[in-house]
Amino acid sequence: MSDTEKLRNRFEIEKWKTKFHSEHKLREYAEELLETRSAELCELNETLARRVEEEVEKNREKELILFQQSKMASMGEMIGNIAHQWRQPLSAISSIASSHIVQNEVGMLSLEASRESLTDIMKHTEFLSNTIDDFRNFFRNDKEYTVFLIEESVATCLHILAGIISTNCITVVRDIQHIQLFSLKNEFVQVILNLVKNAVDALVDVFDDDEKFIFIKAYVENEEAHVEITDTAGGIPKSIMNRIFEPYFTTKHKSQGTGIGLFMSSEIIGKHMKGTIIADNVDTEVGGQILRGASFKISIPLEY
Repeated sequence: MSDTEKLRNRFEIEKWKTKFHSEHKLREYAEELLETRSAELCELNETLARRVEEEVEKNREKELILFQQSKMASMGEMIGNIAHQWRQPLSAISSIASSHIVQNEVGMLSLEASRESLTDIMKHTEFLSNTIDDFRNFFRNDKEYTVFLIEESVATCLHILAGIISTNCITVVRDIQHIQLFSLKNEFVQVILNLVKNAVDALVDVFDDDEKFIFIKAYVENEEAHVEITDTAGGIPKSIMNRIFEPYFTTKHKSQGTGIGLFMSSEIIGKHMKGTIIADNVDTEVGGQILRGASFKISIPLEY
């Protein structure tokens, strides 16, 4: 091999050595960079996970606060409803007792009349006791999943609101199928109670008593239980229809509403019961006339 060829070979070897060394350095740099980036990515993921956890906890705390505020607002309304519920039976008990005393003093109280008076008093006190049970159950904070009938839950709500419904001359029409649900009974009652109470509040401003109706319908369709609550109070303005489920949004005066009820109803149905709640304005034919009002439809899966 000539010196020229040797020199050329040596040059090629040196060139490949230099290239190899350069590529080796590049690879080391890339590995170090990859390791650095991987560490940064892991740190970022941990930070993001921590932030997500913190935000979830904050949202959970906010939801709990809103739920408690909703309960407190409902409690204020319920006290008023208790007054409506108790006024008539307390008045009746007072009247029966006074009559009983007067008849006894003038010697006109027979044993049969006394028995009838005491029986009537017992009926009224039983009504008062049942009312307290309904309110006490409503304010329980348990989240126990149980089997319950929709018709019984609706009946409970109407019993709680019976006083204010009667005072405002509102007619409630029920068309409820025999439907069992396995879900959160107490929270379901809270939603129905809130929707019916909203309908009552809207109907208070309706002048003609013959146009004050609340329709409650429950039926099964597509493996879901549907509950529709419709009033004849004129409907929801289109300008606010897409905002009614926002927290703290209300069309009522501050002394009458907090804007939490519909938001919490949406949260309960959507998050806790895996269902949906939607609002719309509908026309209902009543006695040959067409009455417009708001309609809320709840849909809950039968199999949770």
